[in-house]
Amino acid sequence: MKTLDFTFQFLGNNTAVDFANSQVLVRSPFFVSMEATNEVLTWIEQAGLTVDVADLDANLHKVTEFRNGLKAIFAACIDEQEPKPKHIALLNRYLPAYSQRKEVKFNQGQFVLDEVQHPFSVDEFLGFLAHEAATLLASPQVLKLKRCSNEKCILIYVDKSKSGRRRWCSMEICGNRAKAANHYHNSKQAKAG
Repeated sequence: MKTLDFTFQFLGNNTAVDFANSQVLVRSPFFVSMEATNEVLTWIEQAGLTVDVADLDANLHKVTEFRNGLKAIFAACIDEQEPKPKHIALLNRYLPAYSQRKEVKFNQGQFVLDEVQHPFSVDEFLGFLAHEAATLLASPQVLKLKRCSNEKCILIYVDKSKSGRRRWCSMEICGNRAKAANHYHNSKQAKAG
């Protein structure tokens, strides 16, 4: 299956947050909806994961529903609201499908714990994301979940800056634009004044 010629942004400091950020505006009016198999597959590959493509194609609705539920839970956390029970239930539905995908091997006279190298099923993929989300939500890091300060940006992130005062999804994407717009506005006022 052909993937998109598009690079997703992985700025959330958590794989589940990055997945929630996966539905993005590319260039108006073009939109990556993450409701097509090739769009989801592109994100998965860029995240360094693998998934069974036939299973993904057959269960794409699960992936879309899960992403929307994650977005709603994270938005509720940021807005200091209680998440809807149906979204928590969705997270809990896939949590048991998580496995660490490890196996013990005996190599050169010693045991080694190694990653199992096979594609995720859709349920395993969603289980992995559910585990990433649950680990974040049940930790103090959830208080560092923020929305980009750019009003036109829909990205969220876990603020891991030392000061805890990160404002932008990325300086390169939104921070520099805001600074340039502010500079333009200030210089225009100085000329008029």
